[in-house]
Amino acid sequence: MAATPRIVGLIGAALAFSAQAQTADLPDWAQGTWNLDLRYRYEHVDDNLNRNANASTLRAGVTYTSADVKGWSILADFEHVSAIGAEKYNDGGSNGKTQYAVVADPEGTEINQAYVQFTGLPGTTLRYGRQVMLHRPYPGNRYVGSVAWRQNMQSIDGFEIENRSIEDLTFKGGYIYNVNRIFGEENKLPNRSDFDLDGLLAQAVYTGFSGMKVEGYAYDLDFTKAVDLSTRTFGLRVAGNWPLNEAANLIYAFEGARQKDTGSNPNDLSLSYWLVDLGFGLPQWNGFSLKLSREWLQGDGVVGFRTPLATLHGYQGWTDKFLATPAAGVRDTYVTARGKLGPVALLLAYHDFKSDDGGFAYGQEWNLMATAKPTDRLSVGLKFASYQADGNPSNTGGTAVDATKFWAWMQFSL
Repeated sequence: MAATPRIVGLIGAALAFSAQAQTADLPDWAQGTWNLDLRYRYEHVDDNLNRNANASTLRAGVTYTSADVKGWSILADFEHVSAIGAEKYNDGGSNGKTQYAVVADPEGTEINQAYVQFTGLPGTTLRYGRQVMLHRPYPGNRYVGSVAWRQNMQSIDGFEIENRSIEDLTFKGGYIYNVNRIFGEENKLPNRSDFDLDGLLAQAVYTGFSGMKVEGYAYDLDFTKAVDLSTRTFGLRVAGNWPLNEAANLIYAFEGARQKDTGSNPNDLSLSYWLVDLGFGLPQWNGFSLKLSREWLQGDGVVGFRTPLATLHGYQGWTDKFLATPAAGVRDTYVTARGKLGPVALLLAYHDFKSDDGGFAYGQEWNLMATAKPTDRLSVGLKFASYQADGNPSNTGGTAVDATKFWAWMQFSL
């Protein structure tokens, strides 16, 4: 509760400055917009290993976006996360509550984004500084994401270029040197600190085919300390939405990637990634869709396919059993159903997990989510995940332990 006055002060200062800026006669470079975002969330975790976690947290974010002056603009985004009530959860290493299950939402105040942007060249955006990098729209952040689900988001320090000067073709490229992770700047654990690296990112997306998007990508990540994450990945994805008739459409995605070691990685890697999505949508039936998918990340018995910059919570179930791909890899076969019940959007998913190396069972997981947007500025949601581990002797470690999680949240934007 001690940190709550900081939130009140942050909100008050932002609103007061915003009101003054809107009425003052400011020069072009000083004009801009302010946005306030508040998200309260309750998270319960029963991981069958530690004391049950009950985390009640509030995130306050204030964003300033300057006016565009001859193609130049700046953005500054500040966030503060506060625990509401007793901290009955392990925040990932900062609060010392190691007797509880982990809810990786540490308290703290950070500069989430601070960058300068230039759009003065035809079809081109240049951006330098601390920023959120998304090489696919959420939730498709398999390789590069913001981990926006957590209260303290992930942001990246570096340079990015986006070019759309060729019709139907978008190119993104960048150099990154630091990743501000979700565990917070105050976390002293070596495996939870920020990532220092030399990283090159490249992606090209072509949308000139009807009902189809073709994407090629390459990620070369050379980590300074977490050297076992240093990898070079090349991949290709084809995805789309194809009308079958006036009432139904085909949903599909096919993707493959190859990953090798690079830099000082002590492992000799040669691993593959594959994804197959097939389903159909009935937009007129309350937005109903049904998909059968299979995603597999290869493991060679020593290490598994790496995606350390991803929004990992969106993959292999919401209990987060597979945030790091096991040494034996993982094959996730899952069914996803979406639809609406009045104003409430519903999602139901079932996952069946097996290893890639050896083919033994890890377990199964059910996911359920309900979200609604009562007003343009307010959204609310409930989410549930239950993982049941398989008891075979090859299944060891965290994947051999049952887990249940529940979330309730509301978010207000101004």
